[in-house]
Amino acid sequence: MIAREQFAKLQELFDIILAAPPAQWSSLSEQLCADSPELKEPLTALLNAHRERSLNSTNQLVDDIAGQLRTHIPELVHDGAVIGDYRLLEQIGVGGMGRVYRVSRNNDGVSRDFALKLLRQELANSSLLARFEQEKAILQRMEHPGICRLIDAGALANGTPFVVMELIQGKNLLEYCQHHALSLPRRIALFRKVLSAVAYAHQHLIVHRDIKAMNILVDQHGEPKLLDFGIAKALDEAEAQTQTATVDRYLSFAHAAPEQLRGHIISTSCDIYALGAMLYQLLSGASPFDHERLSAGELERHILNIPPDAMTKRAAEIPFSVVQESPWRIRGFAELRGLQRSLRGDLESIVQRCLRKNPDERYRSVEQLDEDLEHFLHQRPIRAKSSNGWYRLRKFVARNRLACGLSGVLLLSIVLGVTAVALRTREATAQAQRAQQALDILRSAFLSADPARVAGQEVSARAVLDAAIPKLEQRFSDAPELYANLASTIAEVNMSLGLAPQSAQLFERALLAAQAAKLPAQTQFELHIWAARASYAAGAFEATSEHLRQAEQLGVALTPEWQITRSLVLVRDRDFDTAAKLLRQAVVATADRARHDEWANYARLRLSDVYTQQADNTHALEILDDTLRWQASALDANHPRVLLTKIQVASQRNSLGHHDEALREALDVLKQVKSNYGARSPFVAKTAMVIGNIHAGSDNDAKAAEYYREAMEIFHEQLGDRYPNAIRNVFNLAQVLNAQPARRAEATPFYQQSVLNAELSFGIGGGATNIFRQGYARNLLDRGLNTEALQLLQSENAVVGIKNADAALTQQYLELLGRAHTEVCRRTNPETSVVAMCAQAESQLTENKKAKFRDRVSLRISSSPLRVPKQAVIALAFAPFPTTYWINSS
Repeated sequence: MIAREQFAKLQELFDIILAAPPAQWSSLSEQLCADSPELKEPLTALLNAHRERSLNSTNQLVDDIAGQLRTHIPELVHDGAVIGDYRLLEQIGVGGMGRVYRVSRNNDGVSRDFALKLLRQELANSSLLARFEQEKAILQRMEHPGICRLIDAGALANGTPFVVMELIQGKNLLEYCQHHALSLPRRIALFRKVLSAVAYAHQHLIVHRDIKAMNILVDQHGEPKLLDFGIAKALDEAEAQTQTATVDRYLSFAHAAPEQLRGHIISTSCDIYALGAMLYQLLSGASPFDHERLSAGELERHILNIPPDAMTKRAAEIPFSVVQESPWRIRGFAELRGLQRSLRGDLESIVQRCLRKNPDERYRSVEQLDEDLEHFLHQRPIRAKSSNGWYRLRKFVARNRLACGLSGVLLLSIVLGVTAVALRTREATAQAQRAQQALDILRSAFLSADPARVAGQEVSARAVLDAAIPKLEQRFSDAPELYANLASTIAEVNMSLGLAPQSAQLFERALLAAQAAKLPAQTQFELHIWAARASYAAGAFEATSEHLRQAEQLGVALTPEWQITRSLVLVRDRDFDTAAKLLRQAVVATADRARHDEWANYARLRLSDVYTQQADNTHALEILDDTLRWQASALDANHPRVLLTKIQVASQRNSLGHHDEALREALDVLKQVKSNYGARSPFVAKTAMVIGNIHAGSDNDAKAAEYYREAMEIFHEQLGDRYPNAIRNVFNLAQVLNAQPARRAEATPFYQQSVLNAELSFGIGGGATNIFRQGYARNLLDRGLNTEALQLLQSENAVVGIKNADAALTQQYLELLGRAHTEVCRRTNPETSVVAMCAQAESQLTENKKAKFRDRVSLRISSSPLRVPKQAVIALAFAPFPTTYWINSS
């Protein structure tokens, strides 16, 4: 008998050997058991059992393992045993994590039977205990006629947990349908009751993850009950998502979605896949894949990579004996062709949509699947084909056979159908021509971007877009609709590359073309919103407000996109409360959109940013965490939207002072990004920049500089030095170098580069430009280059740039200017230095006069150079308390 703690090792060895070809099993067994000879005998028994029978699910595999080990791990319960208030009568089922017993309880002389589920003791481990506790918690939340009800819960004396549920006397879903020979419509009607229970679970943020016919019992009243939430998952759990290990995959291969086998994030889409697999078998009599003949590895490969055959084909392949009823007869058809005709078309489309490999391509919800099944039963168009006019006409005729039986009506229907087809054909031809014109423009752009054919794969996206615009402009007058569509697309790409001014200009042109082509108001509305967003990013705030105003005047219902863009203006005006209100409305309105939707994600990130600007980093982090949960319901963990949000989360944690946690998260994202997008991806640069910020926040300036340099090189190579994040990153590099006295000279050229590029990209009066210019001035002062610092601060760009700056930047500018004047004066005229002048002035003034003197300090800014009164320099450099400053243009 092996020790309980050795059981996990036995499972591990079994899994390793099973992954190898059978011919190598014997030699592998010898090698792996060299250090644990006591495991060789039970391991050999397990392998022999695997050879003797074909395993068709994970549950059967676990059953065989348990059977082989019963001689090594004794049962702790038996028939007649008493557990709490319940007496065990008989075992009625066994699953991947527990055994189910029929038990009785006597209350006041009345005996009632229940089902008691007990954790399988031979498989007990911390993970399984946690899953069992999770099932208990989930069942306590469920109160639906289609879900088995929880009665009680407890634990044995040795701590093994159990749950008590209502006892369902009946057959599983497939057996019930077979026993009662249900027709296809009756099977679908029964299946829809199951959908109601699953939808209820999803509404309570529970994913079942193991839906199959064995987990659905139909009672004597014909009502299905959903059982076994043993591997269910709560979508609102806070713990990190981890890939499930092989020994922990308590799921049925035949019904597992591809993302479950890959260990990706679980969503409601997994249940939709399992429902599709079950519906496939319920209707056709066969499972989507022939798991009776496939090994576990082959079955997994099919599920991950190969689309299932049509139900019509699989129905024809089902073997049956003389004593077994044929699958078509048991469904009410005299021959196979009748079943196949019913399975074709809508039913096939519904089932195949559930079984798509990509979760985003399946039904978005159980309610959508149920709606299509209802439409099928009532001969109405289903969602998957609703855009096909001829199909919709057929459905109409099918629903109204009697009325459409008259030949005249039928003839008219045919004529109308032919006419509609002709019109669609003409429109399709026009669309094809426009598409070909667009392709010709882009093809020409690719060739123009590299006329000598020497760049190969190094031609940048920006070069192609720049080359496309002249070709596109040639079509502005003769093909305005084509121009509007293609120009707006290029403008969106420019936005993603950080080329906001170019994007805003192109959106303006697209709007003119859309108006010339008399495109719908909705199209023009959307272009105005994009133009407003691009204008804001380019610093053209008046244009932003004007586009929003014109969008409102079109009479189109205001959209979340309008709310999000309007919030940008409100934030700039520091109306944070109204901005947050609009963004919260946009978040709610976009909650059902695809998780990768640009605006749906932008709304959430902007809302987080609003709280950040109010110094409410905790609330900002909560918004980002909620965004991650929202994304996880449909997106893979490696999806760029998810990774971008994780980067934002790391930044917020850093702002809250949680540097170690932020660094761990950011490094994990960097690893994923490099693996998915390559080591020289701009995504890597953005992530490296955030990691640099985290190191800088924890005063590790040398390490921060390493990551800033890596980001700088990638930005320069991929997006150019004027990309917004590239400019910010260079300034960050300069800052951490300047924080190290020995490296201040090294920082100077980076300050200079950041200021020059900021003036070109953000404008000479941009907030970031002023910050970069002041950082450059401090660097020069720290290095003793006082004259150079004074020249920089008195330059025409600095004078004009500071005119419209906010109070904080203005005060910092004046303080730097005073410091620069003071240092220059000390060195050029020490006998009459500002220090001496200040001392003399203070000795001659009473305290009352001193206060008035400081309050009256002002700067009169004229054209370059800036003239600063001597008294202002004294006050700025030596005032013992903060002074109020004004900037007056002359």
